[in-house]
Amino acid sequence: MFFSDLVFTMEPIETKRLYLRRLETADARDIFEYGRDPEVARHVLWEAYTSDLAMAVNNIHMILDCDVMLGGYVGSRIGAHIEQVREKAAGRNTFSEDGGYIRACSGGNRTAAMGAALGIIETFLEKI
Repeated sequence: MFFSDLVFTMEPIETKRLYLRRLETADARDIFEYGRDPEVARHVLWEAYTSDLAMAVNNIHMILDCDVMLGGYVGSRIGAHIEQVREKAAGRNTFSEDGGYIRACSGGNRTAAMGAALGIIETFLEKI
C-alpha cells in the first residue's frame, strides 16, 4: 500500500486526544500556512516537499525547454516559498544560473480549468 492510498482513502481514526481523517482539497491552505511557520516546518517534511517540487519542475523545464507555471493550489499558495523552490531548481540545472523559469499562477484554484479551455478557444479562433 502506498502512503497516498492510505491518506486519501483512510477512514477517520478518533481517540480522546487525536482525530485523523483523510486529506481534502480544502486542507491545502492550512498545509501551506504550516509550512511558513519555522517552528512547525522544522518538524514536518517541508524541505523534502520543496526539494521534490524543484526537481519535478526542473525536469519539466529540461525536457520541454520552457518556463513552468505552478498552478492550482500549489501555485496559488507557494508565494512566500517560490524563491526557495527556484534556488533548489537552479542548483539542479546545469544550463541555467537561476530558477527564474518557475512562475506561480495568479488565477487561484481555477487555473487548470483555464488551461483546459485554452485549447478549445484556440480551435474556435482558427475556425472563424
